[in-house]
Amino acid sequence: MGPHTKRYLLSWLFVAYIIQVSSLHFAQATYLYTAYLNVSFFDSENNETLLATRGKWTLRARLSERA
Repeated sequence: MGPHTKRYLLSWLFVAYIIQVSSLHFAQATYLYTAYLNVSFFDSENNETLLATRGKWTLRARLSERA
């Protein structure tokens, strides 16, 4: 293995490291954003989040419009 081959291998290992770190940061950001949404749209009436009750809230809104 010549010096150029080692440099080539190290450059690809560095690229793989950057991709791995970027993926990890993306996963953490996605998780934190989901947690933020769950906390921001919390329905204290029935102890659920908006994400879990979106269909119920839509149904409630439609029923209240008819009344």
